[in-house]
Amino acid sequence: MKMLTIFLFLFFASFPAMAGKTAFVAGFEDLPLMPGMVQTNEDSVSFDAPSGRFVEVLLETEKADRRAVETFYEKALPQLGWEKKKTGSKTFSFMREGEMLVFTVDGNTVRIELKTP
Repeated sequence: MKMLTIFLFLFFASFPAMAGKTAFVAGFEDLPLMPGMVQTNEDSVSFDAPSGRFVEVLLETEKADRRAVETFYEKALPQLGWEKKKTGSKTFSFMREGEMLVFTVDGNTVRIELKTP
């Protein structure tokens, strides 16, 4: 019984550590923050309008490789209901329930915009 108690204690004590592995972008309910990126909150914009909502955030990293950013979100976002739409030289986008999520990668900055097209 003592071993079971110790095992259960160690098992449940590990949950906070496991839960802390995935960070999310502030301003979004379920947009994961790519490891190595930091959100610059002073440049964030968010508002609701009759036609839909608009959210814009800036993320920074030492060097934002557009392909690496795109690959990360191609793997993460479909699990959250987003469907890949377009890819450009500096941008790529996803759609979900009438909203568009547009990523623009430029140097060490990634701009993410959520808007109603």
